[in-house]
Amino acid sequence: MRYWRAILHYYWSQLPAGLALSALTYIFIDAVWAIVIFILLGSFFGQLAFSTFYKEQLLYYHNLGFTKGRLMTLAFYLNLILTLVLASVIAGIAAILL
Repeated sequence: MRYWRAILHYYWSQLPAGLALSALTYIFIDAVWAIVIFILLGSFFGQLAFSTFYKEQLLYYHNLGFTKGRLMTLAFYLNLILTLVLASVIAGIAAILL
């Protein structure tokens, strides 16, 4: 259980950077590109922000057996799942309203 709590803590710590990048993409380009950028680059920019602001916490994750690559992979999969669920909900609501 502590591993999933650690993964979720990491994910919530790196999520704002990916969401900020996605929001900027949505404002300046398009909603479809914002979703693509969030899925593909959200975990990368999240890791970059996490390494910048929470560098001392990486030792904690390393002690639990997580490498940077594994954390980025898990964040990528969580971003993918979150995006697919939200897109399905939005498509369902749009289908009901139309």
